[in-house]
Amino acid sequence: MLTVPAAGAQTATCAEPGALASPTSVNLDAAKLRRSVQFAASTSAWEVRVYRHDCLVASYGADKAAPVFSASKSVASLVVGRAVTLGYFSMTDPLKKFFPKARGPVGNITVEQVITQTSGLHFSWPADVAGYLTDIEHYLLHTARDHAPGTTFQYAQASLSLLAAIISRTTGRSFLDFAQAEVFSRVGIARNRWAWIADRRGVPQVAGGLAMRPSDLGRLGALSMHWGPGAVSG
Repeated sequence: MLTVPAAGAQTATCAEPGALASPTSVNLDAAKLRRSVQFAASTSAWEVRVYRHDCLVASYGADKAAPVFSASKSVASLVVGRAVTLGYFSMTDPLKKFFPKARGPVGNITVEQVITQTSGLHFSWPADVAGYLTDIEHYLLHTARDHAPGTTFQYAQASLSLLAAIISRTTGRSFLDFAQAEVFSRVGIARNRWAWIADRRGVPQVAGGLAMRPSDLGRLGALSMHWGPGAVSG
C-alpha cells in the first residue's frame, strides 16, 4: 500500500531540494564520493545525485527533466499503489471488471498479474509498437496467451497501459491528473516539472513515457522509503 505524508507530518532531516549536506556529516568518505561522481561524469552520465539519510551530498548535472524510460514503470507502480490504498480497486481484481470486452481467459487476468508482467499475454516488439499506433486496449484484450496467468514472467511494454485505463475508469480522473494530485503534489512535485507521453488515442505510455527531473525522482525515492514500503499490495 502507498500512504503519502499528511499535511503537518514530521519532515525528513534533509528535504530535497534543500541545503546540501557534507559527505562527512553523514559518514561518507568525501574523496571517494568525489571520485565516484567524477567517474560517472566521465562515462557520459547526464545526471548524478547521491543521497544519504535524505540529504543530497553530491550532484552532477543541471537537474533538467529527461526521459527515464523503463523507470517509468516504477513510478507508475506508486500511482497504482496509491489508487489501491484509496480503495478504487484491488490487486486481485480481474480485467473483466474494468473492460467489458475482456472476455474469456483474458478477462480473468488480474491487476497484479499485469503490473508484475505475469499476465501470460504474448509479447513481440512489432505487435507492441503496432498496439500503440492503433488501439492499445483492443490490441491487448485480443492478444493470445503464451502462458497461464501468474505462472511465467514475460517482459512486456504495452500491456502496462491497461493500468492507466483502470485508474481513469475507477477514479474518474485521467492517469496523469490522478498521479499529480495523489502522489506527485504530496511530495512537492509541481505539474510543470514532468511530462508523460501518450499514444495516438491519448493513453499514457506507462511502460516508458515519463520525463522527470532527477531531484523529483529523489523525492519519489524518499516517498518509497519512508511512506510507501511495499507500495503495491492487495
